[in-house]
Amino acid sequence: MKINDLFEGYLDGASEAHISEEQANIFLKEKCPLAFNSQLEIYKGIEEHSHGQILYSDSSKYLRSSANTSNYYTILIDNFLNPWKQYPKRSRSFICSTSEDYAEAYGQVYQVYPIGDPIIGFCPQRDIWESFQNINLMNAEYMFRDIMKICDLPKKDDLENIKWMLTIADEIWENEGNDYEKEKKEIIETILRNTMATGITINSINRYAYFRTFLTWLFDPTRNNFHCEKLSSCKLSMSAFEGQEIWFSGPAYFREID
Repeated sequence: MKINDLFEGYLDGASEAHISEEQANIFLKEKCPLAFNSQLEIYKGIEEHSHGQILYSDSSKYLRSSANTSNYYTILIDNFLNPWKQYPKRSRSFICSTSEDYAEAYGQVYQVYPIGDPIIGFCPQRDIWESFQNINLMNAEYMFRDIMKICDLPKKDDLENIKWMLTIADEIWENEGNDYEKEKKEIIETILRNTMATGITINSINRYAYFRTFLTWLFDPTRNNFHCEKLSSCKLSMSAFEGQEIWFSGPAYFREID
């Protein structure tokens, strides 16, 4: 076994082994019996690495961050929205796909074998960016940034910024009788309305007593057709999972697909 420092920055402790196909089957069946025999096939595309048949890492030991954008939505659902508590933290997860073809767009394809019986989160679409009914996540990132400016947040790390944005925006909602706070609320409402897809109005935003409550509704996993279940509960055929982004946290082996 040799140390491999790949996997998007959070797999610094990855290990790589070179073994025969038969040895790989015996090894994976022994180490990951649930995943090896599961009807759910999990794939991940990995780029810029020295190819090996079997890789190992544990996502729970590393903090994952998006390479091309901020992590506001990840921080929000991982830490501040109660309906997401039953899901694996995306910041500590492997982000994978049930589609080998889709995974190939991200590099060399590996089939993923979770160790044990982890909870797996399922997006309703092939990418989480496309999975929310009323908002595109790219627009949400800009939305959060604009609202942070209205809330006069000091420059802190993203986690603190999201925490204080929710607190201050809730105070603005609560004190809208004050002319200054009312003006801020109207600006935030305009940002929200301009960011949302069709069907979101000021009245629908104002149904919620607090900003955080509105976001809980907006990103609610059940309303947006996300679900999660243990690997051992995934009994449906492969076609039922085709083309979905999925994620899980914990140790796993990765087998190179030729």
